[in-house]
Amino acid sequence: MTLHGGIDGRTGSRVSLHVYIDALGRRMIVELRRFCEESRTLDAAFSPTQLPRLLDSVADTAGGVSMQVRGWIDARDRPCLDLRLSGQLWVLCQRCMRPMAVDVEVGQTLAFGDEGADEVLDAESVEVLPLLASVDLADLAEEELLLSLPMLPRHRDCEPPGPATTGVATPFASLKSLLDEAGGSGSTGGQD
Repeated sequence: MTLHGGIDGRTGSRVSLHVYIDALGRRMIVELRRFCEESRTLDAAFSPTQLPRLLDSVADTAGGVSMQVRGWIDARDRPCLDLRLSGQLWVLCQRCMRPMAVDVEVGQTLAFGDEGADEVLDAESVEVLPLLASVDLADLAEEELLLSLPMLPRHRDCEPPGPATTGVATPFASLKSLLDEAGGSGSTGGQD
């Protein structure tokens, strides 16, 4: 993970962030209210190997994703995060079973509050989550990336894999040979 630092939204100056990053570089925990009250921004970059749940959904560890997060307080005094993710990930084509690149573009606004936390979306189409003291930005990014991946990825034009040529005869091959020996064309004697 590459961390590019933070910008104070009020002054526009670079500031040090109070972000906890674990030894493996997978977690980015911020104090939610403080991050939002100070209108902080954060830029980071991830590879699929740094996000364990995402790693299970990709076909290759190539590619990566950049993240921009901006914190702010809305009119209801709720901490909010604007989360932007962009990049490219490699997933398995479900038709030809070969890796394929998927461009990822996610833009999500998340509000954190006690009231209405049961609602999926509030009136402004903002996803409302339960209010937390701190939030893991890498975890939020991973969740949004998983939701953005196609359920059944396929190349635009690819051929499904052909039949296996293992030398093992299928049960229908025997049936075909019996029909050929009997001189039948496989019809059941019905009308044509």
